[in-house]
Amino acid sequence: WSSDVCSSDLVDSSGDLYLDLFDDVIQVPKSQIREMLYASIQKSQADLMSFALETKSESAKYMYLRNAGELDNVMKKLEPYLLR
Repeated sequence: WSSDVCSSDLVDSSGDLYLDLFDDVIQVPKSQIREMLYASIQKSQADLMSFALETKSESAKYMYLRNAGELDNVMKKLEPYLLR
């Protein structure tokens, strides 16, 4: 027991015993949700670029490239928040 825990903290109001068995030495992996979101946006942007290269339609090519550019702008704005 650590010095800041007393025996009354281990038993709840219904009389059930609570034991903290978590090993504080174990390093819990950092959440990578922000990094995964950034990677997903990057993949979407790359997909749009690929679609632009594959299409024969000039209007579709323009649409894909325009939206890929928009995603590039979004990535630049979000990068400081998602990749810190």
